[in-house]
Amino acid sequence: MEQIELHVSTRKLMGKKSRFLRRQGITPVHLFGYDTEPMALQCETARLKQVLRTAGKTKLVELRVDKHKKPRNVVVREIQKNALSGELIHVDFFQVSLEEKIKVEVPVVLVVSAALKVKTNTMAHDLAVVEIECLPDRIPERIQVDVSVLVEDDQSIQVKTWCLAKA
Repeated sequence: MEQIELHVSTRKLMGKKSRFLRRQGITPVHLFGYDTEPMALQCETARLKQVLRTAGKTKLVELRVDKHKKPRNVVVREIQKNALSGELIHVDFFQVSLEEKIKVEVPVVLVVSAALKVKTNTMAHDLAVVEIECLPDRIPERIQVDVSVLVEDDQSIQVKTWCLAKA
């Protein structure tokens, strides 16, 4: 598995003054989570966009803060964008422990069957994401659902909560 790395630095400008950073191609980011004090950080916007495209909200990112030697394992928790322009406003990173489970939302992707290629058939896809709990380094990129078993009208595939009982 390729390691996704992002370099960030501490941020001095807060609140409404952050707009000056954005004009310079820098995006404000925030770090919080397991075994860390919340930190206001900043990052080069172009590099941050690359990392967000690659990592999404399901892959671990190695966050390197200033000159700290030890990187922090984080996942993207929230992305704020301008509603009109789509430009990044702010990103929240959540620091995780590789030994503790976390809850994340994983996208559901349908593998389309030949039955759906008939123009009289339609399919309703009501569930775009599934919340799962797992170790941070075991987060699946997506959950693929093969809908080729749906050959007749009114058939469905349902998601059920499943849990392993601790012995």
